[in-house]
Amino acid sequence: AKTVVLLTVAALSYGVACLAFRIEEANRIWKLCGQFIMRRVNLL
Repeated sequence: AKTVVLLTVAALSYGVACLAFRIEEANRIWKLCGQFIMRRVNLL
């Protein structure tokens, strides 16, 4: 029974880590896109 609990906790923490990494990645891409768009707007 203990192994099942350990596996569940491991899977959950792994999922949370992946989610956090994805959000971090998305934020970086979003900022890059925002800067690019702002530059384009400034050029117009």
